[in-house]
Amino acid sequence: MPKYTYKFCDGTVSEVEVSVEQYALLKEMDTEERRNNRRHRRRTSSLASHLYKEEKDDKERDKSFWEDNG
Repeated sequence: MPKYTYKFCDGTVSEVEVSVEQYALLKEMDTEERRNNRRHRRRTSSLASHLYKEEKDDKERDKSFWEDNG
């Protein structure tokens, strides 16, 4: 019987003997979770990058306004 390793957020590790079917299911679930985490990580961006871009656009808009009307 294979041993499946559980890793908890507090740092503890526990190994449990499971059947071959359960082991295959748990490994598939681990793979699916990693894919989901990677997929969501690619779609997120920091708030600081959005604020910087917005600030940059505002400065360019102000500059063009003052050049046209100044």
